[in-house]
Amino acid sequence: FILGIVAAAVVIGGAYAIWNIAYQKGASSAPVAAPVSAPAASQSLPAATALSEQPDQAVFNEYFSDVYLEKLPAGTSFSPGATVKTSIFNLSTGDKFCISVDALKKISSSMFGEAVYDPNAKSYVIPKRATGGPGFQAGNNLGCEELLIGQNQYLRAGNYEYKLYVNNILAAVLPFQVQ
Repeated sequence: FILGIVAAAVVIGGAYAIWNIAYQKGASSAPVAAPVSAPAASQSLPAATALSEQPDQAVFNEYFSDVYLEKLPAGTSFSPGATVKTSIFNLSTGDKFCISVDALKKISSSMFGEAVYDPNAKSYVIPKRATGGPGFQAGNNLGCEELLIGQNQYLRAGNYEYKLYVNNILAAVLPFQVQ
């Protein structure tokens, strides 16, 4: 895969914009205070597979009540309820990659990291890195972005893992598929 371009142009997750669309529940200082509603409809998820590494359950339990992937179908305007809980993304239709985080407490951007791993190639498509961005408020947080790994370069079809870190400790591994 295209590892050399990843550094500056990576857009998945949050480094440069995934948290540009955020909805928090219960945060009076949040610019937009609207709860994330339940996904409109579920799409079939890929069969369970073994993870490349196991997350630290104690860290997950300290910071999150739930973390999952969603998509914003192409041509759909973002609004609560417009996303669909899934782990299958279709490049040909232009799905946007979303991560939904139910945080138990505020997680500053300096505490949060992410990576995208290709279990078949046994390598990182997006190496572990701090995301920048606003971090997470306590409550529901949702961010969406295109499936880019470089400027105008999409993830190729295949299976991947989105890895979420808190204080450099792996807290969640979310398998997903790009078609």
